Amino acid sequence: PTQSFGMFTGGIRPCLFSLLLPCQVTVLCGVILLLPACLQCSAPAAQGAMGKQQANLGEWDSPISSELIVSKVLRLGSASVLANGDITWVEMRPSEQGRSVLMHRSAADGATRDVTPEPSSGFNLRTRVHEYGGGEHLAAGGKVYFSNFADQLVYVQELALGSTPVALTAADAQQRFANYVLDEPRDRLVVVCEDHSKGGDQEASNSIAAIDLSSGTVTQLVTGHDFFSSLVLSPDGSKMA
Repeated sequence: PTQSFGMFTGGIRPCLFSLLLPCQVTVLCGVILLLPACLQCSAPAAQGAMGKQQANLGEWDSPISSELIVSKVLRLGSASVLANGDITWVEMRPSEQGRSVLMHRSAADGATRDVTPEPSSGFNLRTRVHEYGGGEHLAAGGKVYFSNFADQLVYVQELALGSTPVALTAADAQQRFANYVLDEPRDRLVVVCEDHSKGGDQEASNSIAAIDLSSGTVTQLVTGHDFFSSLVLSPDGSKMA
């Protein structure tokens, strides 16, 4: 059974993503779902086609199937508000085999568009650092820096319409990266680096590293621990935590 609250009424507070996509809040088995507008209209249509039916409790055919929910509901995350007021976020799209795409919303006119090229390009924002991923991109300075799932290289792409990602790191490095921080005074990214170059059954080594934005050279900054995550720089770039 489901309970619908319309466009965020009934005490449900709007979140950032509700301002970006037309959606409806639905509670399904105790789980709150954001259903896109296309899903809102499909369920009543299906119900009308079925006609009025009687069935025992728990035995009726629901027009909202698990397949319908999985294929239509987007997973949204990693929202950022840029210096100029624009907003970026990542959409995980079941309809594109779970591909993660960077989205952009202009503060000037509210226009929303994909930044990541079309599915045929093979680009998918996802890192395999620590295997479970997270911290796969950074949007800053009019660009996005991201890990591509297929090859785990770091790419840089202008946020401008029609731009193309360009590889920053070497293809044969056998390294994975996450938690990007832009260090503008030194023209580099500071990142969590997971190095798999030892090969075989040896465990990967972890470090905090810097990626030079001109050459793509990776330099280790901090080593000696099994796990690094969620690094930040002080405003003047003199300290790191």
